[in-house]
Amino acid sequence: MKETAGGQAARWSFAAVLSLTVAAFGENGEVARTPPMGWNSWNHFHCKVTEEDVRAAADALVSSGMRAVGYVYVNIDDCWQGARDAQGIIHPNAKFKDMKGTG
Repeated sequence: MKETAGGQAARWSFAAVLSLTVAAFGENGEVARTPPMGWNSWNHFHCKVTEEDVRAAADALVSSGMRAVGYVYVNIDDCWQGARDAQGIIHPNAKFKDMKGTG
């Protein structure tokens, strides 16, 4: 049976809500003081994001004081990935030469 676009959207919405719910609780099961806060590359860069853009965003979170008040995530939303190798492992594309170092 083929999944409809509405069914797929509902499944992704459920996954997003579940992941935010899990992230909102601390290790001891108490509600976190703040929701997960950070910066996401997609809204500004779309697929034009580079390693330098991500590093600049992380530096800006720290230098502006946002890190000190809880903005701790820098999310590379999409377009960082290159091709999969023979084992199925995704490798970064040419715009992200040092993905481990970026993180």
